[in-house]
Amino acid sequence: ADEVLDRDTIVPDDSAEPTEKERLMARQLVESLAVEKFDIDEFHDTYREELLDLIERKAAGEKIVSQPTSEPPAKVLDLVAALEASLAKAKDGKTSDGAAGSSDDGAAAEEAKPKRRRRAAAS
Repeated sequence: ADEVLDRDTIVPDDSAEPTEKERLMARQLVESLAVEKFDIDEFHDTYREELLDLIERKAAGEKIVSQPTSEPPAKVLDLVAALEASLAKAKDGKTSDGAAGSSDDGAAAEEAKPKRRRRAAAS
């Protein structure tokens, strides 16, 4: 009951009226979840109960140790290894073309040198 909010805190502006489609969808949702008899005592906020218990134990001076989860740890990718593998694969692709690939790289490097010189002279 302490978690139920007043309508005015959720929908402060009464000017926004739901469309007929939204009302129909809301009715269908409520009807699909409806039961003959709702007993609030069947439901417990176990998270809140456990949290309050934990707080009380901690306040009493008990040392709290977290419990390991039952889920296996997620697989963590080694990004550096993936990048190195990708670079190695790309390098193997260039060298498989033969000497033409290396001469192109040399020509590109020579072509870039004069541009650098021009930039240096211009600045």
